[in-house]
Amino acid sequence: MAPHEPIWQELQDLHGASSELYVSGVMDHQYIRHDRSLDEGTWTFQHGPDSRWRIERSGLVQYLRHGAAALARFDDGMRSVAPEQTRLVALLPISPLRFLGGPTSILFDLNTDAEPTILGTTTIAGRRAWQVRLTAGAGADPTELDFDQETGMLLGLRGLGGKLAATMKDLRVGEQILDDAFTWGLPTAPSPLIERRSATEIQQLREIPVAVPRYWPTGIGHMPQAGDPDTGELILNLEVDGAPILARWPLNTHLTLLDQLLVAGHRHHVGWSDATWHWRLYTRTPLEQDEVDRIRDSMRHH
Repeated sequence: MAPHEPIWQELQDLHGASSELYVSGVMDHQYIRHDRSLDEGTWTFQHGPDSRWRIERSGLVQYLRHGAAALARFDDGMRSVAPEQTRLVALLPISPLRFLGGPTSILFDLNTDAEPTILGTTTIAGRRAWQVRLTAGAGADPTELDFDQETGMLLGLRGLGGKLAATMKDLRVGEQILDDAFTWGLPTAPSPLIERRSATEIQQLREIPVAVPRYWPTGIGHMPQAGDPDTGELILNLEVDGAPILARWPLNTHLTLLDQLLVAGHRHHVGWSDATWHWRLYTRTPLEQDEVDRIRDSMRHH
């Protein structure tokens, strides 16, 4: 007998419960970058309850997690990272980490408040799935997700105006995986984020109440993501809560360097212009007008 068509909350609840599954398999992905080049590849992965992950590409481990301890691959080797961190270079453009429930699920980057459209059913990796379309808002590109009918984990994704796609295959669900698969027995590279303290200790320290500066004479930190020295166009990641993205480009031109994958979880944006530049600020939550005015005023003073 065919399962009844679920309501959205049922699908979200079922997806959340998939965080406690043993799952292993393969995931293919394709992504068209802003310069029209194609990024495609294949992940192999293993997942276990209590936030255990092993993700590989071309036979090389890219990510390991065992509860509060996580490692990701950098140029100099495997390095400790914050366990809640998902936007790692080693896992771009999208990885299996985003396809199961829990805090790393891609649903946290999408507008799950709006009622989606259930398009029907499909079969992926031999498993029946509900096809669902989510729309962030008027004029926004929809995202299509394929939810496994039995477990709620994602089996497929298509989004960013056709630029991003990922599909599961060769899945094995419910087969227990030895704990050794989620541990790293080799040396790790020094981490500037977590040195001698474990991720658990770092989290405990973060929970200690403390007043911290919200102003610094030289401004807040930022990390350039893309830029053109000839035109001055820049894409910056601001090092504040929510990791907003700030874009700048010359007047009488178009924004050309913004990678839509970078702002996939930033559903809100505000824009303005000055005598030289267009500016656009992408955020995860909406800003009040007085907050936007204060941000603009602070930029005029530097």
